[in-house]
Amino acid sequence: MNIEANLREINDKIKANATGPVTLVAVSKMVTCDEVRVAMEHGQTVFGENRVQELQKKYSDIGDSATWHLIGHLQTNKVKYIIDKASLIHSVDSTRLADEISKCAVAAGKQMPCLLQVNVSKEESKSGVYMEEVDRMVEYMMGLAGIRLQGLMTMAPAAATDSELHKIFSQLNKKYLDIKQEYNHNKDICMLSMGMTHDFEIALQEGANIIRVGTGVFH
Repeated sequence: MNIEANLREINDKIKANATGPVTLVAVSKMVTCDEVRVAMEHGQTVFGENRVQELQKKYSDIGDSATWHLIGHLQTNKVKYIIDKASLIHSVDSTRLADEISKCAVAAGKQMPCLLQVNVSKEESKSGVYMEEVDRMVEYMMGLAGIRLQGLMTMAPAAATDSELHKIFSQLNKKYLDIKQEYNHNKDICMLSMGMTHDFEIALQEGANIIRVGTGVFH
């Protein structure tokens, strides 16, 4: 595992494919704190965890010297454990979860930055609202005192072809831009989280400004 070389290669690909500034989230699930620290030594600052328990564990060891995103499915009964640790929740996929995040954030005296997870391809194995539900959910989340809605997130099917990936990512980018235009008074709408190790270059070409890369960094 050469984390320094991996980060250099990914950042070169970001420069080659991005249309603007990009946040690289290094997905650190099943990675040790020592490996996270190596990535930090080479300039990586933002890390993503799929599971609440893993985020808690790494936060207790590394703390605020890194920025932590919760990128996996979040159960309502676990929100309280990460409300003071995560800087961004990528995976809000229901009004019930949004309500719980807002409640816990208000109790903690903060607004929680969140992304709405969208299941563009309607893949049964994936969480997220369907495209036709996005406008309603955006409106709902914007009305919650404890949530600061910052944009949209999606995961494309692992078996999607390049042309399918372009279509999925461009669809979500169009919806993201529509929302930005509709709520142009709200400068919080600024994040489009799309793309993982196998498809982030296409996601960048289609407007992603956050990518979530795990094995590409830690392998």
